[in-house]
Amino acid sequence: MRFKAINSRTGRGSLVAAPFRKVGDHSNPKRAPIGSNQEGYALMPHLARIFFITFASLAASCSSERAQKEAAERKEIGRQLTTAYYSCVRTSFASMRPTMVDRNMGIDQAFMVCRTEESKLQAFEQSLSENPNVSNAAIAAHRNTLKEELLRQ
Repeated sequence: MRFKAINSRTGRGSLVAAPFRKVGDHSNPKRAPIGSNQEGYALMPHLARIFFITFASLAASCSSERAQKEAAERKEIGRQLTTAYYSCVRTSFASMRPTMVDRNMGIDQAFMVCRTEESKLQAFEQSLSENPNVSNAAIAAHRNTLKEELLRQ
């Protein structure tokens, strides 16, 4: 391709070869190069965008799987702590049964013996909700459930 260059001293123009075109290159300059779209993006940036989108969606799916796995692990830890607490109270109450004078006093003593398991469960409940009132309510619910169960025996 040639264009007219104007000499600033003389004011005359002359035909000069464009510096960005190869000599003998007869392709149409208005036509987009092969492997690009009309905006002039090359093929590599297009592939890089596809790779980035794929990578981002893969990372998002991995993070959601990780979150689901962590939620399942938290649920399992909570179940184990609850089971340990219930087991402690039940065995403690059962061991006091032969010498027990008052059931309510035996239940209170069983809760006193299992205070460490209760505090572990309460700390776990509090870490889930970040609200001490919610964890206190959960512990109270556990205590009520156990108390009803032990009074029925």
